[in-house]
Amino acid sequence: MSLQPKMQLDPKQAWECQVLKHDRQLVGCALSPCGKYAFAGGVDNLVHRWDLASEKRTPLAGHASWIQALAFTPDQKHLITADYVGGVCCWEYAAAKPKPKWTIKDAHSRYIRSICVSPDGKLLVTAGDDRMVRVWNSADGKLVHELAGHEHRVYSTAFHPDGKSFVTGDRRGFVKHWDATTGKRVRDLDATILWTSASLTSGAGGAGVLSLAFDLTGATLGASGVTKVTDGDRKGGRASIVLIDWKTGKETRILKHAKGGGFAERALFHPDGFWIAACLSQSSGSIEFWTPDKEPSMHSIPASGKGCRDLALHPDGQRIAVAQWERNGGAGNVPSTKKLEEYNWHHGTIRIYNLTPQPPKSDKKKIG
Repeated sequence: MSLQPKMQLDPKQAWECQVLKHDRQLVGCALSPCGKYAFAGGVDNLVHRWDLASEKRTPLAGHASWIQALAFTPDQKHLITADYVGGVCCWEYAAAKPKPKWTIKDAHSRYIRSICVSPDGKLLVTAGDDRMVRVWNSADGKLVHELAGHEHRVYSTAFHPDGKSFVTGDRRGFVKHWDATTGKRVRDLDATILWTSASLTSGAGGAGVLSLAFDLTGATLGASGVTKVTDGDRKGGRASIVLIDWKTGKETRILKHAKGGGFAERALFHPDGFWIAACLSQSSGSIEFWTPDKEPSMHSIPASGKGCRDLALHPDGQRIAVAQWERNGGAGNVPSTKKLEEYNWHHGTIRIYNLTPQPPKSDKKKIG
């Protein structure tokens, strides 16, 4: 596959260039480092792979529950996925019919919220609802470190670009900095503005550090979630990213949704110098863009579906993928009065947006 030449990015001119659909809800997404595939974790216990050129979907079976956390190894050969009952799988993702290279069935006793891989590809970090952080050898899935210290569910993980450290964030807004070699805790960072007592009654797990990401140099850490929750409902919060100076450990700025936006479920830093977040509320969602030095978002893309669950950046830097869900007649994700075969499940989509100006209709081509 040959990538298109780098074009001038302008988030304000972003346009939807591709939609990948599934008949079950999707809760996590990723774009392969080779640029050829989109992946998503589903509530049907499958990892789904789409070829971006043909849009052919290939299901990957190996998990026992829903899959939210996905991460690639830097060698561009393997995808790591984790599920809601503590299972982890490693896949040779480009194989014709991918099967797990290795599996950890009980990496955690409960829901795994986040995984990240070290820049050199040697280590894998997992964290989740059992409040534990574990470090694994990514080559064979063997345990390297077991780290205790969080007193609340751990929602997020991220490696520093230098590979020497990683961070984990929990439901109460506490962020811990760990030494990747020794497994020792280095210091605690404060993102507790992402938690309030009112958020305990808000939907889908409440508040806290929902995602963590570093900027390109590692000078700034971004922690995403929600601020100003006052009514115990997602509608009452403001999607936000807390920026923390890595050297001092101090908060430097809070990037907030201009109107509200619910929860900033996933945030990432674009190499061109701006932050992006996928936001989810009870009634809607959006993709938000911020420059690091200004609080209100500079641009917003309303979600075509009901909300945004995850966000990924294509290696060309021009495209982002967003996992969204769309209501399909059911009251939730689990059948209640209807038989399983008669239940109308929510649908899921991966929507891909191009951050360069839209070409004339006659020049449009499917990007893959």
